Amino acid sequence: MDASKLQRLKSRAMQLMVEHEAILTLANLRASDFGSNFRLAREQLSGANSVTKLERWIELQRDAVAGLRRSLGITVRNSELVDFFNRLKLAASKLAKLSSRQNFGLAKFKLKRWFPNLGQFLPNFDELPNHAKVFIRYPSDDSIQSYDWIAVEILLFEDMCALFNCAKEMRSTNLGIAGSKRAGKRVNALIRATASTAIYFLDAYLNGIAGDFYVDNHKKLDDRDKILLLERDLVKKRRVSVGLREKILQYPRIILGVKDPPLQETNCPELAFILSTAKQMRDAIAHPSSIVELGTPLSEKEFWLSNPDFEQLTQIVDTMIALVRKIETTARGTEKRLFWLHDRKADGAFGANVFS
Repeated sequence: MDASKLQRLKSRAMQLMVEHEAILTLANLRASDFGSNFRLAREQLSGANSVTKLERWIELQRDAVAGLRRSLGITVRNSELVDFFNRLKLAASKLAKLSSRQNFGLAKFKLKRWFPNLGQFLPNFDELPNHAKVFIRYPSDDSIQSYDWIAVEILLFEDMCALFNCAKEMRSTNLGIAGSKRAGKRVNALIRATASTAIYFLDAYLNGIAGDFYVDNHKKLDDRDKILLLERDLVKKRRVSVGLREKILQYPRIILGVKDPPLQETNCPELAFILSTAKQMRDAIAHPSSIVELGTPLSEKEFWLSNPDFEQLTQIVDTMIALVRKIETTARGTEKRLFWLHDRKADGAFGANVFS
């Protein structure tokens, strides 16, 4: 037996197996016995001493990898995927010392560039926003058979709805109205938290559509619009703060490629309300101040903090949802990407569909 040939075949077989494992892991296409199969394969390769069997195994693995490349429409070399896969394993090894959770998020647009046909294999993948993070799990967990993902605006929308439901439930028991002072303070805390989260949700949504548009169109954008979309000056390499109002005015304008903002306070009552009432409430919480103007008994910010109103909160939450829908349909012409956005149910609370 030619020992050097045997070793070369083993090395080639191992290389193909790593390529196979990397593609299946990064594309979230692992079967339930994924981990155990690859562990067994490594053991078998280590002890293999038959040239004929190794050559046959290499042929089968080569065909499997080639089939995956065709099916997924892979656009990069296997070596690039293996390189990222190895870095993922290294990160997982370090994280394992700190936490039992080892989820890594990879942007949907990155996966789409690597695997153009991935939407044929993962449900709803093509409907995900470009900036959504798809969890890539390593080391392999045989109990996990479906993929998962997250988008910050959806997370904050769920937070807003959960906080609103808690405030409504506690208030409906009359604990916050006729009950103890402590219960009333809990209701007020929930109202303030919900109002703040509503603004954070809107900001995250705007950042999401800005990022998605930039990814697809950055080559034809001028420097000013790049700064607005990224909140960063790439030339000077510094962060640039863009206010909430400016984002609402400018992002739809940039996406549509028009001169003037299509949505303004004069033609969008939802925008006018959010920038006044909702933002005032949030700013009072985020930037509290006791400064009193001459001739006034109480500072405006202290008033908002001291007098949280549930009916006003309800209006804020409903208007926030309506504004996001209006921005989406204005800028992108359809609501299909808002499959996760839901109104309150008939009983006044957000239903289970929000959290599914």
